[in-house]
Amino acid sequence: MSPDDFGFEPLDDELGRRLRGAAPAAPGTESALTALRPRFERARRRRRAAVTGAWGVGALSALALVLTFALPGGDGSVRIPPASQPDRSTTTTPEATTTTSTPDGGTTPTTEDDHGGGDPDEPDGDNSGPGSGSSGSGSSGSGSD
Repeated sequence: MSPDDFGFEPLDDELGRRLRGAAPAAPGTESALTALRPRFERARRRRRAAVTGAWGVGALSALALVLTFALPGGDGSVRIPPASQPDRSTTTTPEATTTTSTPDGGTTPTTEDDHGGGDPDEPDGDNSGPGSGSSGSGSSGSGSD
């Protein structure tokens, strides 16, 4: 069975005729191209600007990469002072002097050491100076009231 057997042919022809009559007239090709030419020119300029900008950014990136690796930027090392010498960039503060009372009623001036040890430059490394907490006299104070 074919579609022609159903009798829709006259209806299709009538529908097609009515739709063609209601459709607007097609503009001429020259007038359509003339109307679209300004939009086409603007689109062409935008595309050219985008392509040129992309190439410019790529060229600048390549130049920056070449300059980064080609130019000497120093030896890349960090200076670390030796551990055996004190850091000369720090300031020293004078040791605080306090007085402590002795069992016989007198007073003895003592110095407080903030680091808890003796002089680090001493060759024997004795760190049992005042303020270290270990005194040979048997007193249980650390020098502060």
